[in-house]
Amino acid sequence: MSIKKVNPTKNKTAIKETKVTVVKKITAPAILNGVSDIRRFFHKNEVPLYFISATNFNMLGADEWIKGFKFICHIECFDGQHPNVFSPKEEIPHDEFTSIEDINNYLLQHPEVQAYLNHRKKGKSAGKAMFLMFDEKTEKLAQKVRP
Repeated sequence: MSIKKVNPTKNKTAIKETKVTVVKKITAPAILNGVSDIRRFFHKNEVPLYFISATNFNMLGADEWIKGFKFICHIECFDGQHPNVFSPKEEIPHDEFTSIEDINNYLLQHPEVQAYLNHRKKGKSAGKAMFLMFDEKTEKLAQKVRP
């Protein structure tokens, strides 16, 4: 049996280092021309969207146009039969409501609502919310829900 020594310096393969830079292309928002473009845009939506208010009446029907659109309401008008309406089952202590903003703030602080929003996250995004009425407190509470 013979053993052959190999000189590692002669058998090395040259490896070139290449630095790859990934450039994320920033595109302008799509221009929507007419109802068909609007319908197509919202039909393809992947971002969780919410209307948060005392009731869902101001945006009733929007869930038929907008993929992923849900209502978060204080007053559940459909006895749990509407598939896109979420309303907390348990009442938590709160001051007397004097405005729609108070109701929205109550909903944003409610543990059931926060759990619902966390459950529906897409990656790290909690989604986007619409309010009929809001104040500075609503904005701060909504920011806390976001990552």
